[in-house]
Amino acid sequence: MSPHARNASSSLMVIVLNNILLAYGGGDVAIALFGVANRFMFTFMPMYGIVQGLQPIVGFNYGTRNFSRVMDSVKLSMLITTAMVILGFALLLVFPEQLFSIFTTDQQLISSGKSATRIMVMALPLVGFQVVGASLYQAIGKTRPSFVLAMSRQLLFLIPLVIILPHFFQLTGVWMAFPLSDSLSFLLTLVMVLREFKILTNMGESIAS
Repeated sequence: MSPHARNASSSLMVIVLNNILLAYGGGDVAIALFGVANRFMFTFMPMYGIVQGLQPIVGFNYGTRNFSRVMDSVKLSMLITTAMVILGFALLLVFPEQLFSIFTTDQQLISSGKSATRIMVMALPLVGFQVVGASLYQAIGKTRPSFVLAMSRQLLFLIPLVIILPHFFQLTGVWMAFPLSDSLSFLLTLVMVLREFKILTNMGESIAS
């Protein structure tokens, strides 16, 4: 259900965002801008490959009660995915104009996309941690926290922020919603993962004793 919920919330987010952009962005240019910016997410596909590879390792070691290896695997995956995201973040931050020019020759779109992209990606270095944290719960069969984390970024945080912030900051508020939702979902994931690590540590110590 967690991957399904993530995909469903992505579709809902696009529907809401397109309507908000139409209302506050002055028409098709803002919608096209988001469409191009959204294509940049392909730079993070390797991160999801790491997560897919992590899940059977975590699930197997959790089943054999090797909790230290579960935590070590998750920590290593968080480091690797964060490094990947930071690389993509640097490219989007430094070269947004050049990346936009790959998809369009519209100078107005390129100029607007440059500033919008730099706002949208400000908290991207936190995404790797959040994605791995959500996959941890999926791998060990804890459906409720996995579902909550899968929904947190887009449904719990991004969509409400996209609806609220434009009332105060107009179109800029739409772009601000992305780093704010990334930051909030990161904090939620951090609290939950630290709590889960404490549980796993205590379980490992009880087995050793």
